[in-house]
Amino acid sequence: MTTKEIAVKLITSPLRYIRKELNIGHLELLSNSIMEKGKDWPFPPILLHKLATATKNGMIYEIVDGMHRLELARQYNYITIPAHIKEYKSIADLLADQFKENIHHGLLLSQADRNKWIKLLYIEAKMKAKDIGQQVGLTEASISRIIRELQATKDKKKVDTKKEDTKKSDQKEPIEFSIKKLKKLCQDLTSYIKDHKSTIESDITNMTTIKPLWEVLVGLEPE
Repeated sequence: MTTKEIAVKLITSPLRYIRKELNIGHLELLSNSIMEKGKDWPFPPILLHKLATATKNGMIYEIVDGMHRLELARQYNYITIPAHIKEYKSIADLLADQFKENIHHGLLLSQADRNKWIKLLYIEAKMKAKDIGQQVGLTEASISRIIRELQATKDKKKVDTKKEDTKKSDQKEPIEFSIKKLKKLCQDLTSYIKDHKSTIESDITNMTTIKPLWEVLVGLEPE
């Protein structure tokens, strides 16, 4: 692993960020340090993964640890930032390093972020529960329990979504039925008017005409 100054514009955000989002309060706290120190960068180097791509300005790097520090460097218009450079051979190694860095310093991970990353390490990085536990500082049994709980939550969401879709579908049926019934009534009314046109025109106020018409529309006799 090497350490050197890297141009901020050559650093990209991670494909997967361990936190749900940047913490505004933590950014403000770090910002105070920059204001106190002036132009000198007051923080430890960030951790970068060297990608196998390059531009005319140089190699491109993906950030592994230090998103809040990188965001501040952008906000305060730093041209370069100190960074440790690593080349990861597998996604498992990168994800494990990102997790390890974020539980040992700086802003602590929330339980939700920690559990999400444990599942990611287990499913995508193909790490065993025992190995994850060693990284996180939890027992293998605890890791297995967290994974089961996350999976159960996911399955419950699927069931709830299916129930909601079924409920919406059931709610549509009376409306569709009413539309079909209305169309049928209109067809019956049209046929009735054609068959009794002369009678309706000659005596529209006569109940003998109005009564059958009422029966067609609502299926009931007028009170």
